[in-house]
Amino acid sequence: MNALRIARRLSSPRLERSLSTSSAVWSGHNKWSKIKHKKGANDLKKGELYGRASRDILLAIRQGGSADPEANSALAAVVRRARSQGVPKDNIETCIKKAVAKGSSSNAQAVTYEAMKDSVGIIIECLSDNASRTVLKMRETLGRQGAHFAPVAFLFHRKGSVRVAVEQGDDLDERLETLINAALEAGAEDFEQLDAPESEGVVEMEVGL
Repeated sequence: MNALRIARRLSSPRLERSLSTSSAVWSGHNKWSKIKHKKGANDLKKGELYGRASRDILLAIRQGGSADPEANSALAAVVRRARSQGVPKDNIETCIKKAVAKGSSSNAQAVTYEAMKDSVGIIIECLSDNASRTVLKMRETLGRQGAHFAPVAFLFHRKGSVRVAVEQGDDLDERLETLINAALEAGAEDFEQLDAPESEGVVEMEVGL
């Protein structure tokens, strides 16, 4: 009888619990990974933004012939755009100094391409140190967007705007009229009187370049 009981016990199925392991995830390490990834992406965006600002500043100085934003309207526009995009003032000043230092030794040149997409003309202005490479890259980029090189410059007119502030006074209207007449005689094509503080009157004029 005892032998029969032992045999039954040996023949009965044994239930075994399977175990599995996984690597421990430390919350601090995971948090740092996310921060590092986000910081890397932000640094990349900043690098691209600062690099583009540097190239635009170099081009504006070469075209305008001056590193002073007060005397170079193209440079002033680039500086305003860079500031609005979050480029620090110190970085902008450093870019201007570098542009002045490398201006004579740089072989970068301004190149302009004309293109069209869906009957819409496109003017593309670039700064390149290798025009042959740039035109190939531009053709590839346009092709991906369904556009192509085409002569469209005749569809455009380069315009500029001049904004003049005139101090308030009893003869403000007379002085504004004199200013506008002088501007029209000099080639201004249109003008608009803008809202301004009570201490001055502001006129913006459109001129051909």
